[in-house]
Amino acid sequence: MTKIAPAVSQAKTYAKPDELVESAIKDNVHQSTKDVLANGEIIRDAVHSGKLKVVETRYMLDTGEVVRLNAPKVGQN
Repeated sequence: MTKIAPAVSQAKTYAKPDELVESAIKDNVHQSTKDVLANGEIIRDAVHSGKLKVVETRYMLDTGEVVRLNAPKVGQN
């Protein structure tokens, strides 16, 4: 629970109660992506050079489906 706590706190600032879990999951994916790029020099450099693209997705446990999240292109500001 500790690693997702910041995403839950963020989602609580804007999400309706019935949308809190979905919002927290998306915020957690976005934050995890930022963390990987901030702390992973090799990955960050590959993204900036165009050799790698980071795509934010969510794995649906009940169906096995991988769902792409709508997010700005990471590392391409």
